[in-house]
Amino acid sequence: MTTLEELHHLLTEVQKELQAVREENTLLKQKLGIRQILTPVRPSTTAMDDVQNGENGTSAVPVPVKTEKKPPPFFITGVKSVQVFNNFLSHMKIVPSEMKALANSDLKILLNTSDDYRKLRKALDDVTSLPDSDKKELGSIQFHTFRLPEDKPFTVFIRGLHHSTDLKALSDELTALGHHVINIINVHIKKKVDNKSIITKLPLFKVEVKTCENNRHLFDIKNLGYCQISVEMPKKSPSLPQCTRCQDYGHTKNYCTKSPKCVECSERHSIKDCKSPKTTPPKCANCKDEHTANYKGCSYYQSKISAMKPAPKVTAVDRIKDTPPSSLNKSSHQSSYSSVAAVKPLPKLAPTPVSVPKPADNTNQLLEILQRMESSQKTLLEKFTGLEQRVLDLENSGNSLPRKARKKQ
Repeated sequence: MTTLEELHHLLTEVQKELQAVREENTLLKQKLGIRQILTPVRPSTTAMDDVQNGENGTSAVPVPVKTEKKPPPFFITGVKSVQVFNNFLSHMKIVPSEMKALANSDLKILLNTSDDYRKLRKALDDVTSLPDSDKKELGSIQFHTFRLPEDKPFTVFIRGLHHSTDLKALSDELTALGHHVINIINVHIKKKVDNKSIITKLPLFKVEVKTCENNRHLFDIKNLGYCQISVEMPKKSPSLPQCTRCQDYGHTKNYCTKSPKCVECSERHSIKDCKSPKTTPPKCANCKDEHTANYKGCSYYQSKISAMKPAPKVTAVDRIKDTPPSSLNKSSHQSSYSSVAAVKPLPKLAPTPVSVPKPADNTNQLLEILQRMESSQKTLLEKFTGLEQRVLDLENSGNSLPRKARKKQ
């Protein structure tokens, strides 16, 4: 049977082999002049190091620490004097964790706690209580923000109920099942037929409940009001949310205090108060072109969507495939070859050592070697992790020998 000392010895040997593979990867990267070839391996420490770092000979097991989510930022516009605004924050005993001036002269403010978030929002809503001299220096402050993470409800869609289902009866039935209902709405669509808007109600209900541990039980409900139903998660929309108050993108009207803009004529009033004749062409509040502010072909909207798309990721293997073999002989790699010559020779990894290809070798041969190295590194890592677990199991048992070995003694 294997003793604890032998396991420690095996663990050290595997760690050396794994380190040698990592050094071999580094050597290959330097010779090819690229940043990354193989998938990076997570940094790990051996069980032996954990025992040495622990107190009283016990292993130091990291304890996960729950971190509270920081409140969402405030985007404040209309500040005339930042010094007066700082005095205003000091008077309210609010210390921002970060404050940054944006390109459009807005201020982005980040706070540390939810209490500061609520305090600042109440203070900004109640700016009218300030003295007239301060209001004149401070400017006409407007802002938008987002909902606190702890205030966000859990949202699901219930499909299969008739559109005439009573909302209160549906709420009472969900409450009896142990769910705290916040809001229920029947989903509907608008269609224009002969220049008339027709509202069509769908057999679909949007339900918002308080976030609790029993939210997952909503998906176990199969019948409500004698109807067979299905509960679904909301689908993530690929489009940006648009504020129906200021017509800007990225937030909603519930947390916006900016001046209203008409979606039709872009004037400072809501669509309900618009008196512009129907023959007048519309005007976008964002790009000033002749279309409504909610038109998805708007250049302003398209620029926002383009900024959201991440740049395509190109791996090192893709770069090697796209590079012709003749380019590997360029003189730009000569400096890397000379630098690698000073590296100490690495220990051989039996049974089949990995050889670095020459610049004249074929690209397919290089890719084959890369795949073989990645497979070898993965195998060593699995072996290393298994040995770590065996060492920890033996140490936690408090015995240096397994039961069968002790019985023989």
